[in-house]
Amino acid sequence: MRGLTISVLRLFACFLPFVWLGAKLAGLNGIFIGAATGNILAGIVAYRLYQKGFKVGESA
Repeated sequence: MRGLTISVLRLFACFLPFVWLGAKLAGLNGIFIGAATGNILAGIVAYRLYQKGFKVGESA
């Protein structure tokens, strides 16, 4: 279930808003910059969620 949460979060909270914002600010180049930024942010969030999951698993 954590994987689905990360995928949905990546798409709707990170990727699409940054792509939209990039397109509004810088056109086609902004789309690519927004996609990269959204993916980096999603990676950071996923890493933190997995770290939190490992800590919970170790203490159980």
